[in-house]
Amino acid sequence: MKLINVLIPVIVAILAVCLPQPVNGQASMAVLDISLVSQNPYPAEPGADVSIEIEIENTGYADAKNMVVEIIPKDPFKLLPGEETKKTINQIGPQSSVKETYDLYVDTEAISSDYKLDFNIYSAQNPAAYSTKSVTVSVQGSPKLVVESVETMPDDIEPGGSVTLNFKIKNIGSGTARHLQARLNATTSYLVPILSGGLVYIGNLNPGETKEASTQLSIDSLAEYKTYTATLTLEYKDESNTPASDTFSIGIPVTGSIRLDIINVEPNYNRMLLDIEVANKGTTDAKSLEAKFVIGNQTIGVDYLSQLKATKKTTFSFPLVLKGQGELTINYVGPGLEQNQVAKMVTLNFQPPSGNGTLNLIIGVIIILIIIYFVWRKFFRKKHHRTHPTRPIHSK
Repeated sequence: MKLINVLIPVIVAILAVCLPQPVNGQASMAVLDISLVSQNPYPAEPGADVSIEIEIENTGYADAKNMVVEIIPKDPFKLLPGEETKKTINQIGPQSSVKETYDLYVDTEAISSDYKLDFNIYSAQNPAAYSTKSVTVSVQGSPKLVVESVETMPDDIEPGGSVTLNFKIKNIGSGTARHLQARLNATTSYLVPILSGGLVYIGNLNPGETKEASTQLSIDSLAEYKTYTATLTLEYKDESNTPASDTFSIGIPVTGSIRLDIINVEPNYNRMLLDIEVANKGTTDAKSLEAKFVIGNQTIGVDYLSQLKATKKTTFSFPLVLKGQGELTINYVGPGLEQNQVAKMVTLNFQPPSGNGTLNLIIGVIIILIIIYFVWRKFFRKKHHRTHPTRPIHSK
C-alpha cells in the first residue's frame, strides 16, 4: 500500500507535464475560426451560381453560445434570393464545430481569380464586438466560341477556281481561349485547302472579343453546282490550360457564273429580221431568258429562250432595223433561282439590200403573189361551180 501511495503522485505529476495545457486564458473562453469546407462547382463560373459550405470551429475550451455568423457579400458575389446574411448558432462546444451553407451568384463580368469572402462573427448580445474571418472562393471563366459570319471572295464560286473564306470568331463566354487556332477541313475531294493545310493561328481570344481569320480553298474543275460542306475546328486551351475544341459546319456554295456577251449582229434580209447572236461565256447555265431590243423609247421586239448552257451561244431575232443605237436587255434566272439582268448597247449601221439582193426580194414577193392568186382562183372556181352547176345538153 505504501508503494501505491508513492506511485500515484508520481503518475499524476507525469500526466500533468505530458498533457497539453490551455494557454492565454483558453481554459475559460471560446476561440472561433472559419474555414471553407467545399465549393460547388469548383471553380465557380462567371454568370452562374455557386454553393459554398463553411465550418465554424471552436478551438477554445469553453462553450460558444448564441453566436452570429454574418456573411459580407461583395463583388463579384451576391446572395441568391431567400438566403439570409446572418445565421445564429445556439452553441458550439469546446474543440467542436458546426457547418453552414450559402448559395451565391457570380457576376458575369467577374475575372478569373481567387476572391476573398468575409464573415463577421460576434455574440448576439454584443454585435459591436465582432471579428472578421475570410475564406477563398475560386472563380474561373469558361470560353465559348461562335462563328459570327463567313464571307467568300469572290461571291460566285466557280469550278476550277479558288475562294478565300473570311471568318469572324467571337468569344461569348466568360474565360479566355488561349492559343486559339482554326483548322478548315474539307469533307470532299472537290475542295482542297491552300496554304498550311487550312490551319490558321489566331492567338488569345478574350471574353467579348472578336477576331478574324482567313483561309483559301481550291475548287476542283469537276465540282458540281451545289453546296459542299467543310468543317471549321477551333482548337484552344481554357484558363486551366486544358485543351478544348469546337467544330462548326461551313457551307461552300459552288454556283459558277453567267456571262452573256454579244458576239455578232447582222441583218437577215431574206426573213426581214435583225439577228443578234449571244454567247454564255460563264461556267453555269442561264434559264428563262427574255431578250428585249429597244431603240430610243420604242421596243423593237422581244424574244425568248428557255435555257442557254455554259459555253454555248444562241440567236435572238427582232424585226429588221438597219440604223440606230439601241439596247439589248436580257433577263434570266441563275442557278440559285435568282433573277438577273444584263444590258448591252448595240449600234446599227447597215446598208439596204441592192443588186441581186433587191432582185431576189422582188422575185420573192412576185412568187408569193402568184401563189396567192392561184390559191384564190382555185377556191373561187370551186365555189362558182357549186353555185352554178353545169346543165346537161340534150340532142334534138
